[in-house]
Amino acid sequence: MKFNKLDFSNKHFQPFMKEIEEEVNTILTSGTFSSETTYESILAFIEKGSRHESETSYFKRRKEVVALGLYLQWRRDDASAFKLFKNLVWDICGEYSWSLPAHFKEGYHETTIDLFAAETAHMLAEFIDIFADDFEPLLLGEIKKQIWRRVLTPFLEMDWAWEKLENNWSSVCAGAIGMTALVLDVNQKEKELILNRCLAAMDCFLAGYGDDGCCTEGVSYWVYGFGYFVYFAEVYERYIGSDLLVGEKLTAIASFPGKLQDKSGRFVMFSDASSKTQVPSGMSAFLSEKFNIPSFHGNQITSFNFDHCYRWAHLSRNLAWSKVNVNAIFEDNDIQHYFLDAQWLIFKNSDLFFAAKGGNNNESHNHNDLGSFVFGIGENLTLVEFGAGAYSADYFSDKRYTYIQTRSNWHSVPTLNEQEQQAGAGYYAMVEKVEMNENGCQFDLNLSEAYPAKGTLMRRFYLDAMLKQLRLVDETDAKNYQANFVTYEKPIIKTGKAMWQQLQLSYDPDLFEIDLESAVATNHFNQEEAVYALRLKANTVKENTKYEFIFTGVSDDDK
Repeated sequence: MKFNKLDFSNKHFQPFMKEIEEEVNTILTSGTFSSETTYESILAFIEKGSRHESETSYFKRRKEVVALGLYLQWRRDDASAFKLFKNLVWDICGEYSWSLPAHFKEGYHETTIDLFAAETAHMLAEFIDIFADDFEPLLLGEIKKQIWRRVLTPFLEMDWAWEKLENNWSSVCAGAIGMTALVLDVNQKEKELILNRCLAAMDCFLAGYGDDGCCTEGVSYWVYGFGYFVYFAEVYERYIGSDLLVGEKLTAIASFPGKLQDKSGRFVMFSDASSKTQVPSGMSAFLSEKFNIPSFHGNQITSFNFDHCYRWAHLSRNLAWSKVNVNAIFEDNDIQHYFLDAQWLIFKNSDLFFAAKGGNNNESHNHNDLGSFVFGIGENLTLVEFGAGAYSADYFSDKRYTYIQTRSNWHSVPTLNEQEQQAGAGYYAMVEKVEMNENGCQFDLNLSEAYPAKGTLMRRFYLDAMLKQLRLVDETDAKNYQANFVTYEKPIIKTGKAMWQQLQLSYDPDLFEIDLESAVATNHFNQEEAVYALRLKANTVKENTKYEFIFTGVSDDDK
């Protein structure tokens, strides 16, 4: 991935280059190197399950070395920057582990291959490719030694569980390792062994997608998993000559984020998606040209700080692949789309955005959210998903569904007989009707298998785009029923109504007792944010009762 043919005088690159130059100037003027992950920070995860302490220093070092590695593409004459760059590369070679404490394999801490160990090997391999004439033999030898010791040799000597996973792990780890083997020019026998296993892992990754191309892990993990598939495929074709990016399924996967992008450019936050998700401009430009699809980005290169892990693969391709003529073609199109395999329905026009999901509660990065939906008028969603919480040991343990982001009563789904939805393949939705056109849609979900106490629950969505109105009808035989609607915006409650800035909920006040619960949730970036759940508990007990809620866009005259 050599960049010396790029025209760095092109004005399109200037905002991105300026960000990097400012970051390098901060690094150089601070007079201090970023510290290695400390023993105490590793203990914080082992003893408390907290990832924040160890990951802060880990990603700060990656941020610095990536900034310098990009900057030196056009400033090879900066001796001070080169000196610091080489010192940081040397320090990374000497880290206790390239993997994160959360992923340590017992007995193999130093040689555990996780996402980040594989990414580090790939980054250093491309540093060799770019800076071979600038690195001293000692540094070149140490980089190669550590790549082999920490990643390539452990990969060849044992099987890794992530090779069989049908999610982002198989793609990221295999993609990074495969690119490393290709760029380092590993001998033919070992290269074939590595690439054959990497290709098999990629098959597992793609098996996690249905033919509809939907990533049930959420858009953030589409960027991550499919991103590394794309990066590997490009390097593989460059070195081997075979094109891995062909076929209808690959086209559907490549088109996925465009279906979920609202008018403001944000993406629906189903599953462990992030509120800050962006499709990197390099990846967007590459896919737009490769598959002849609209770009998912605006008209400039994605910010250097868009990825809090500062992955070299994303940021280097932003510099190498972003192009003005491609990035400028993003269009805010009307969308009426149904993902058949994932059971996600999306409806968007210039006035509103609506999305609802079925699926099952055994998905990768699962939330207990069958029947959940988002709805908003204009550029703002009022009814929302909260996306990913802060990652910790507990978040990926049997305590996962104690978190606001993952448990069902902090999604816009009902509580039946005082029970929430549960996790597992035995809890699923059945789609009974999907109809849509430019004027609206109907989406009927049978959620009778979504709750531990089996009963009946039909959830029907009726969207009238002309009226900017969503009618929701739940029919159930449950003795106790409670509707839950979650938002970031605190509503004003009146008799038979709840009001937000751009949306109004109408309901029968004789049927419900209404309550507003507020909480503080810690998001994926360890930031606290206020969240609200509007809870309407039915005060009648009848068999096969229908409960109706009408959400209507609010005009200035209504306020």
